[in-house]
Amino acid sequence: MLDLKAIESALSLHLVQKGSYPDPAKGLAPLKLKNTRDPWGHDYVYRLESGKPVVLSNGATGEQPIVACPDGCPAGYQATESREEAK
Repeated sequence: MLDLKAIESALSLHLVQKGSYPDPAKGLAPLKLKNTRDPWGHDYVYRLESGKPVVLSNGATGEQPIVACPDGCPAGYQATESREEAK
């Protein structure tokens, strides 16, 4: 969840500085983050859906994907709550 929070912050900063979110075709590279791989060794997936950024990890095999939406989730997505947020 810390990785996703860092990605969300970087996306928000990019929006403020550049006036738009990065091009999804370039992935997360424009954000110049130290880590763009999830704990299972896969690249985080970055999309723009209805103009809103969605970042997800497919998670561990057999588990639900982990989803982050810094600008609110578009239809069809629900952000994953961290354990701390769920309390």
